[in-house]
Amino acid sequence: MQSSRRVNNRKRVLVISQRDNPGKDLVANSVPFEFEDWIIEMDSADIVTPQHLLGRASTEASKVGAARETTGLKRSLKEWLKTKLQSNRLTKGVFKLMRKIAWTTSFKRFVAPKVSATPLDQEYDLLYVILTEPWEILSLQAIPNWREKCRYAVAHFVELWQKEIDDLKILHREYAEFDKIYSNTFYTTEEITEATGRPCEYLPFTIDAVKFCPYPNPPERFIKVSYIGRRSQVTHAALMELAEKESFFYLYDTAKVFRTPNHREHRSLLANQLKRTTYFFANRSKINDSSTAGRPPEFGWRFFEGLAAGTVVLGTPPDTEIFEQYFDWPDAVIRLPFDMENIADVLAELDSQPERVAQIRRDNLVNVLKRYDWLYTWKHILEDANLALTLPLQRRKEKLKDLVELVNADFSEIELPTPLHDVRRPVA
Repeated sequence: MQSSRRVNNRKRVLVISQRDNPGKDLVANSVPFEFEDWIIEMDSADIVTPQHLLGRASTEASKVGAARETTGLKRSLKEWLKTKLQSNRLTKGVFKLMRKIAWTTSFKRFVAPKVSATPLDQEYDLLYVILTEPWEILSLQAIPNWREKCRYAVAHFVELWQKEIDDLKILHREYAEFDKIYSNTFYTTEEITEATGRPCEYLPFTIDAVKFCPYPNPPERFIKVSYIGRRSQVTHAALMELAEKESFFYLYDTAKVFRTPNHREHRSLLANQLKRTTYFFANRSKINDSSTAGRPPEFGWRFFEGLAAGTVVLGTPPDTEIFEQYFDWPDAVIRLPFDMENIADVLAELDSQPERVAQIRRDNLVNVLKRYDWLYTWKHILEDANLALTLPLQRRKEKLKDLVELVNADFSEIELPTPLHDVRRPVA
């Protein structure tokens, strides 16, 4: 099966997408796929989605909902075996040695994923590939002449944890082909540079701020609390009890296998939910995952989604300088312990301060529109590649300015509190 391509005359950007890789229908992957769609819409770009020759049939079945339990079982057994092999010093050393031999010797041709090769027949100014794990880079085997056909090439990691640095070292040759690497995880950027030999730069997460912004026609916020993704069972139980007692709408996850056959529908649903939400929970990345113990905590898209929609964000953010740098306005996050039994008191206090809540919503909306739309990430990457903004991107700048003016005008008649509350101060 050939790699799918969309070509309309000569484009300047080539986007390599992982969306057709087996098992990439995770909800978490909806965001990078949405960003790829946005680039195609806003820039002059082609997209290539490498097709894996093995596992393609199971991937197609997965997309229509078939064999879901079997897929999940195989994945869990694989993770269980990997965990067991790395559970003590001896087996961990053997596991790492076997993996290194497999990927750095002639055995590589047997274990590398098989993809259908389609050479490029034109040149591009920029190749962009966004990755969720190091091994995805092997999908570029589908384009054997990508380096000679692309003037400037960058790889962008959504997140990369310290435990994955060994994988980067094994794949050193593949990543050495790039001009630059970007990462949304701050505390591994230096390690990425050392492992690949290529400069790695930290980029904060950004979001489709226009899609998540409730303006120009803000809807009623009839969802009082939303708590999705990783959550505290203590806080969740307290919210369940409170919602039953006070009869308000509490939105939360009920499924365990977070997969979606359509990333566009998922993202639109989430944006529309948050536009109608008053209080939204967001916590630092992997907050209840012991595998990241001892490392400085990171933060992900969850914060940006809540802020962009104008919610009041509650939770346990990282206590790091980088977080304070990017969320430097008052009450960007109402800091709470992860396990919060008296969440009813917190919500009651905020409900009693409508002016403060209005200030929070306005500041969150304005700061995201001014600083954390996808435009700002893409503009930075284009500047590194010596490329100017396209006309649609220039119009995007104007649209963001217009939305800021709408938000400020809507809140101009509200008597906002002064002085403002400090972001570091938790609710009493």
